[in-house]
Amino acid sequence: MISIQEINGLKIAYWVNQTDFDATKKTLVFVHGSGGDHTLWIHQYTRLNNDFNIVALNLPGHGRSEGPGEQDVAIYVEWVEKILNKLAIRKSVLIGHSSAQPSASFFALRYGDHLSGIVPVGGGATMPVNQAILGWPES
Repeated sequence: MISIQEINGLKIAYWVNQTDFDATKKTLVFVHGSGGDHTLWIHQYTRLNNDFNIVALNLPGHGRSEGPGEQDVAIYVEWVEKILNKLAIRKSVLIGHSSAQPSASFFALRYGDHLSGIVPVGGGATMPVNQAILGWPES
């Protein structure tokens, strides 16, 4: 189900299991890439939500979350940390797709004690991003 929390003055939306989190289950946190939202992960979290606690984020400026989209990985790392703190999530597995893959990696470097693992999906050392997604004029 979609939940919304106010964090740093912005309404941040995310998909979460309909039942309370089970302390005996691992928590998976899904983070979308540029131009995406929690629905990117719908096929994964609908199959996994009986066996895991699930949070699929809508970062600021994406989906039903308020605020501007960011162009700096470090800013999204801080947003993920703020969201996880607000939700009192510790020792989760952070799963990042596309441009969220480096965010997951940097999050692990900075806040590794908050995680039990990371799963980079569809990323690479360099990643061209379609200019239309970023809203920039093509050069």
